Amino acid sequence: MRRVTLGRLLTAVPLVYAAVLVSMSVLPSADGEGERQRVLADLTGPASYLLKPLGLHIDDGGPDRTVETALLILALLQALTFWGLLRWRTRDWHEPIGAYVRRFGHGPAIFRVATSYGLLVSAVVVWDLSTSVTSSGSMAGIWVFPLIGPAIIPFFALDFSVPGFLTFAGPVQAWLFWRLLRGRRLPVESE
Repeated sequence: MRRVTLGRLLTAVPLVYAAVLVSMSVLPSADGEGERQRVLADLTGPASYLLKPLGLHIDDGGPDRTVETALLILALLQALTFWGLLRWRTRDWHEPIGAYVRRFGHGPAIFRVATSYGLLVSAVVVWDLSTSVTSSGSMAGIWVFPLIGPAIIPFFALDFSVPGFLTFAGPVQAWLFWRLLRGRRLPVESE
């Protein structure tokens, strides 16, 4: 069995993001193409702000595959950029995950909790977004609010769209859990 390295984990994140984007772009929409475009814009996040300089905007009615294609291309470029930044920032690319998290006092336990939390929130958000595309009037988003807890506070202060904010709230909170609770770096054992 191949070992899970930091590089494989950090490569899987943008690949899963790209797979979710592609699957959302092919889901049949219940109430026209406007909802699918909004969901793709929310999943695209910051890159969706580049639509305006390109002369495109999200339509509330009528199918416009140009906007969906532009959103998909922007999101895939964003995933590639994210992977490149992770690759550049991570120096121990070939190190096993277990060895990396054992460098910290509470590393293994906090890594399991943070990873489980991030995966749970991401799965619920993807489920919420897919139900909002395929069925009109979906109330699936209610399940996300108790999961993200304190991350909901900036939502009220800043101008975010709900799905777009919720898409990134879970992984960011999981990363903050890891950074804050992992403990001190342990001294390196010499062999």
